[in-house]
Amino acid sequence: MILGAHPEILALSEIAFFDRWIQLNDLCNCGVPVRSCPLWSKVIDRLSAKRACSPTDFANQFAIDLSSTFDRTLRPQRLAHLASILAVRTFPKPVWLRMARLSAWSALLERTRNAVEFYDAACEVSGRSILVDSSKSIYRFLHIHFMRPCEVLAVYLTRDGRAVMNSLMKAGYSAREAARRWWRANLYTRWMLRRIPPERQIHLAYEELCRAPQQTISKLCRFIGIQYLPSMFASPAEPYHLIGGNDVRLNPDLNLVEDRSWQTELSADSLEVFERFSGRLNRKLLKQRSFSSR
Repeated sequence: MILGAHPEILALSEIAFFDRWIQLNDLCNCGVPVRSCPLWSKVIDRLSAKRACSPTDFANQFAIDLSSTFDRTLRPQRLAHLASILAVRTFPKPVWLRMARLSAWSALLERTRNAVEFYDAACEVSGRSILVDSSKSIYRFLHIHFMRPCEVLAVYLTRDGRAVMNSLMKAGYSAREAARRWWRANLYTRWMLRRIPPERQIHLAYEELCRAPQQTISKLCRFIGIQYLPSMFASPAEPYHLIGGNDVRLNPDLNLVEDRSWQTELSADSLEVFERFSGRLNRKLLKQRSFSSR
């Protein structure tokens, strides 16, 4: 949302689920359903015209969610998914593209191309040159990076794992499940990010953003190659066009307050569980960040 307040940037939200939002006709931040939204309706019309399909059938014709390509309850599809992870992480682009033409991965290649075509249409309709996709999938990121390696940047945003654990436990996870879930997600992301040149990725911390928001966003703007504008923290002149995700998207107030509730809500036993499973990685990530407010 902060980046989306910049005149050169369009914030897309978790756009990987766009086809699902169309089917549900979910509400856009601008206050109208997505199929009637002045931005997204034009994107749908433009892509539907290219595919020679009706806008009402667009969701079935234009899937862009890579995570649902494979039915991982079936062993052959699960193996195909694992092979695609190793391929996009390890193999040179020509090898991956040859693999992706095989029937087991053809849908994956099609959805990746759909996503890139979607980005182009969103840029054309909005008049913005930079898009922010917060779909939070490094798997998706690497496949799109293969298509446009010189145009894609990665922002790796982390948070103290104990705070994430506290949130997951409120959602019903046990302390053990929450700690392992955070550990696996970050270990996997860090491993996949090794494929990306260091100059095309940046690591930011939630705590850094909350404690020194202007300095952190200024650093992010330098990384992207745009001018930092103080107005990025003001109420936007135009509504965002975000769909789905956390209800915070409905609040235009971008004043950030760090949530430290984990410090009083996590029991000693829960903290011990976290330390056993995730403490080492958490300390490593925290050490990599030098918070500007210190």
